[in-house]
Amino acid sequence: MKHWWIRVGKYATPNAWPISQIIVLVLLGAILTALAPWPLKLIVDYVLPAQSMPTQAGLLGTYIESLSASTALALLALATLLIYTARGLLKLLQIHIQDAVGNFMMFQLGADLFDRMQRLSLTFYGGQRSGDLVKRVTTDTRCIREAVLAVFIPLLTATTTLAAMIIFMWLLQPTLTIIALLTVIPFPFLMRLSTARLANRSYEQENAEGQVMASAETVLTAIPIVQSFAREPAEDKNFRATSAIAMRATLRAISAQLQYRLSIDSILAIGTAVIMVVGGSFVIDGTISTGDLLVFLAYLVALYGPMETLAYISSSYAAAGARAKRVFEVLDSEDEVVDRPGAVALPDSPTHTVQLDDVSFGYEADQPVLQNINLAVGTGETLALVGPTGAGKSTLVAMIPRFFDPWSGRLLIDGQDLRDIRIASLRAQMSIVLQEPFLLPLTIAENIAYGRPGASLDDIKAAAKAARID
Repeated sequence: MKHWWIRVGKYATPNAWPISQIIVLVLLGAILTALAPWPLKLIVDYVLPAQSMPTQAGLLGTYIESLSASTALALLALATLLIYTARGLLKLLQIHIQDAVGNFMMFQLGADLFDRMQRLSLTFYGGQRSGDLVKRVTTDTRCIREAVLAVFIPLLTATTTLAAMIIFMWLLQPTLTIIALLTVIPFPFLMRLSTARLANRSYEQENAEGQVMASAETVLTAIPIVQSFAREPAEDKNFRATSAIAMRATLRAISAQLQYRLSIDSILAIGTAVIMVVGGSFVIDGTISTGDLLVFLAYLVALYGPMETLAYISSSYAAAGARAKRVFEVLDSEDEVVDRPGAVALPDSPTHTVQLDDVSFGYEADQPVLQNINLAVGTGETLALVGPTGAGKSTLVAMIPRFFDPWSGRLLIDGQDLRDIRIASLRAQMSIVLQEPFLLPLTIAENIAYGRPGASLDDIKAAAKAARID
């Protein structure tokens, strides 16, 4: 699972254009953030005390000096309003594009995961609970959204804003800038120490929540059985126990995140207090002006915001990585039933013969369910398999459409090994009546035509009449 972000990154490639738009908006936002405190400095240092504008102000300074104090004050206040309004609009546009891109990539990943799940053999599903698998498709695929919106974009925004802030702060007062930057030194060490712990706690939380969903799905899809055997109290107890495990896992994850955040906040608070003391002494000594200190403190607030973002990215990265791990556990699952290279289509024919040649198979190693089975069924023959539960009747039938492949021996159709026939063409010529009645949440007509989506209403009626047992 190392470098999971590289694997999910391929979903960002088709979205290069909107991501480029986000980058441009981030850069513009950083520029506006850097400009935001300057009107206040001009008001405090030059307009209110009626001082001449600095030569660095150029034509803007000359223009402001030509105005009355009240007019200059109103103009600079309006400039502040426009800067903050423009920054807010850029932020809204950025969020809109981010959400669209994030959701699109999440749905792409979810579709790929769903497609993969449909094609995995039944052996895979024997060790899984459907509720947990649903969570992986609907919830854990958010890892790609989180990777973009909670890691990449905040990282880009924070580093861009930091660069702009540091440049302006250095121009204002190098000593105070150095003090502010010294605050950052512990961050990489805290991130390195906390990332693995945060990732493990998040993974445990996601797994526990998956078990809660699986427990609920199992019971709710078997309500008639639960009520028939009066199992409601027992199932309620089991669900509460599973929920308690998930709650403890969630609290452990939250505790790890809070401890990490408390360490970061404490460091930032100490840095802010030191800068307030040192900066105040500089104003008293006349080293900097009051406006300079106000601008510096405004930059300090803007500086610590990105610092906090960079520090907390470790938590977001860990959460996204935990979800990505659960997604790739499925995507990387080995499919035991696949088409062989060079597999051919089964000839379309109303008559076929089936043969089992010394077939052995089981679900667990060294525990065969079928052992050395030899069987032949010719065209037009009907075969009934009789035996106690667990004898392997359903397993034997399930091997004919290649839901499983034998450990040893061969299954033949018309003398050809099933593994040399393409799975889709094999199953397209089979009709299967399940042991237990099962209806999809569709209309009766849609259930009948499920195997032939293009079937006409007349075809559906004919199939229904043919299947009727008097």
